[in-house]
Amino acid sequence: MERIIVELLHAKGLIPESRRIFDQESISLGRAYSNDLILDDLYVSPNHILISQNNGCLQLQDLASENGVKVNENEFIQAKTISIQSGDIVSIGKTRLRIVLSNHQVEEPTRVLNKSTNKYKFLDHSWAPVLSYLIFAGTLLWFEYMKNPGEIFWEKKILGIALGSAIMGLIFSGFFCVYTHYKYKKSYFSKNIIIANLGFTALFLEDQISPFISFWIMNEDWVKILDLLTGFVFTLAIFWMCMRLIKDRMGWRDTAPLAWIPLIIVVMVASRSDEFKLGFQNKPVYDKVLALGMKPLFEPLSLDEFLEAGSREFTRFPEK
Repeated sequence: MERIIVELLHAKGLIPESRRIFDQESISLGRAYSNDLILDDLYVSPNHILISQNNGCLQLQDLASENGVKVNENEFIQAKTISIQSGDIVSIGKTRLRIVLSNHQVEEPTRVLNKSTNKYKFLDHSWAPVLSYLIFAGTLLWFEYMKNPGEIFWEKKILGIALGSAIMGLIFSGFFCVYTHYKYKKSYFSKNIIIANLGFTALFLEDQISPFISFWIMNEDWVKILDLLTGFVFTLAIFWMCMRLIKDRMGWRDTAPLAWIPLIIVVMVASRSDEFKLGFQNKPVYDKVLALGMKPLFEPLSLDEFLEAGSREFTRFPEK
């Protein structure tokens, strides 16, 4: 007698999220606690299906369930018994299962463990999160120092940037650790904070070069849309990289259910920015970068800061 293996698949992929092995000729699946495999799905009947084997052949019986069973996404059965093959995908309610016998052949060849397939191993070192933070904070400090070289930077800017970048990375990685712990019973905090720091570094660098790109658009509304779209894409990419390091075969469409999270983040940032309040502002705002058709999404300057920055620009011109 072969063992029956039931794999719980991802909602929109073929990646197994869990696997159960049964040393018996038949197993029952449903929402009731009396089943061999309990499915936490409101669209599954208390006693939904029965899977049995006879001389290496699998049979699936629908136990007069409310929503029936779909085999391999095309054949629908209800209140009857059919033969299935090892490796067939069975959909019950919103749950997707792959039924496999223990003699099922593994189709994918074994990968060779080398530098190309083990390229993320350095992320497991204890110094990797610290290095990622230094890259993120160092990038912010360098650009801020180039804008405000002098006492203002050392007295008012450096501590705020150092703490702000650390808090930003911790909040994002902590939020995602809650999701990964709920989903996979492990937080992956170290990898999440590395990807968060490096992702925010790339997003900040893009924000620095965006004035040069926006200069040629010549349309303020399109610049605002581009800023929001870029923020959404970068944030979604950070989420995808976090998932990619956890599950090696993670695809983009497997991350699609998480797209609403970066969308909410971008909308919240936009709603707090005076640049996206349809022109109704409580106080005058002056752009930190003077470029035609470009108004930045983050860090608008006050009048005093704007005038002080302008005076420093004049001092840089050589006297004739």
